[in-house]
Amino acid sequence: VLLVDHTFIYTGSVIKMKELIDSGDLGRLLYYDSIRVNLGLFQRDVSVISDLAVHDFSILEYLLGEHPVAVSANGTNHFPGTPENLAYVTLFYDSGTIAHTSVSWLSPVKVRQILLGGSNKMITYDDLEPSEKIKIYDKGVSFADDPEKIQEMRVGYRTGDMWAPKLMAAE
Repeated sequence: VLLVDHTFIYTGSVIKMKELIDSGDLGRLLYYDSIRVNLGLFQRDVSVISDLAVHDFSILEYLLGEHPVAVSANGTNHFPGTPENLAYVTLFYDSGTIAHTSVSWLSPVKVRQILLGGSNKMITYDDLEPSEKIKIYDKGVSFADDPEKIQEMRVGYRTGDMWAPKLMAAE
């Protein structure tokens, strides 16, 4: 038996996000947007994609239960003879979800954030936040295509409550 331990899928935050997606509370998952940056640890044997973006790939597979059908990746190495130290990866899924991750070893600050946008609700996840890592927002948009209501706004914006659920502390 071989287990590749993708740490994040065993955290209370990611488990809660999965519960919210599976319950239908978020509605249809529209997008996943991640930023995972810091200054250093430059490595000569692995790129920033293999070091940082791999966490998002694991989280996405866990949350969505599907593999991407297309991937676009752009990266660069700013120092000769080293692997990429900054990259942008976009993943496309049959379900219509689009995922984007920005990873870098060239940021003056450490950031570990994910935004999940659903058709009903949205989630922010800040892994560096000590107490309220996950926040759920009852926000979104709706579109009206009814020709009889053409005088009304075609786009409606919903703003509701925000709440931070209690999360499991142990992995």
